[in-house]
Amino acid sequence: MIVWIIDDDAGHVATAAATVAHLGLSGFRGFLSGQAALAALHAGEAPPRILLMDFFINGERGDTVTRQWRASERSPQRTLIVGYSSARSGSEAIVAAGGNAIVRKRRSPDGLNHDLLAWLDEQVDQQ
Repeated sequence: MIVWIIDDDAGHVATAAATVAHLGLSGFRGFLSGQAALAALHAGEAPPRILLMDFFINGERGDTVTRQWRASERSPQRTLIVGYSSARSGSEAIVAAGGNAIVRKRRSPDGLNHDLLAWLDEQVDQQ
């Protein structure tokens, strides 16, 4: 299962990467901007099954990037876009723009995000 994150905070990217790796999933990629992730998608990279979307990304907004992502999708299987933001209203805006879920962004002392871990585990079970 391919998981990408768009977040301009390296700490949040590292936490998501550790959480994904904890489940034994491969194909994780981190992007510091929505435009970089969209460029990778347009360049023909295999689209992620799950995209973790921050709301405030280096001058971009996650809801705007979500709309652009949805307009760019070519695969019959749509990417699950997760509002992954510290701002609850930002996550809700991502869902309103075409996202699928909200997962709280945080880090436990063990370096994992247990909310994300539980959500990803549920997605793996559904496949």
